[in-house]
Amino acid sequence: MSSLPRLQYHTLRHGNRQVSIELWPRPGASCLVFYPGTMFCPVQYRTFLHCLWKNGLAVAALHLTGHGSNPHRRLFSFDDLLQDGLDAERWLHGHGMGPLLLAGHSQGGILAMAHASRSQRMRACFAFSGIFPQSRRAIELTRFAPWAAQRDRLLAGLKILSTCLPRLPLPVFSYLSVKKILAGCLRLPLDRRQARTSYPLAYLYSLFSTSVAST
Repeated sequence: MSSLPRLQYHTLRHGNRQVSIELWPRPGASCLVFYPGTMFCPVQYRTFLHCLWKNGLAVAALHLTGHGSNPHRRLFSFDDLLQDGLDAERWLHGHGMGPLLLAGHSQGGILAMAHASRSQRMRACFAFSGIFPQSRRAIELTRFAPWAAQRDRLLAGLKILSTCLPRLPLPVFSYLSVKKILAGCLRLPLDRRQARTSYPLAYLYSLFSTSVAST
């Protein structure tokens, strides 16, 4: 990629959480906070982030707790990842960045929507392929789709299992339906650097049991 800016990295730590902000600086411009999708980190979105930067935005892409350049073995919840983004927002605001915008893809879209419902500083939120986790559609994208009508029973069982085995690693495609998620894609070249291959069971329960405000 031509004219790539000198990327800056800022790591914020709070207890077990650690978020690294990958900053594509553009002084005086609006700054877009970006949540990557399932498994991924800013590495897999380089072309997209570069296009945003070339078109006049500063970008703050997030390496969330347990993702990207941060240690992958940590136990974390959906709320931990959301707090990562809120911490990043406070840091950016405190360092004079803004106005602030939000965006996220897939799982990151869910986090962006949850973030928008908790923030008073964000001017706009763009969720790409984000689905409210409390909706029936969220279950229908998993391998548990045949039991979508029994969501409460599914979550009750998942809660018990995640309490007993919170760190049990589940490969992403053991619970997500690849066929449904990639429907219509003819080719999907992936850069797997720093990507996760699994999620702890406790995280999956926290994701599917959360409720994101729609306003």
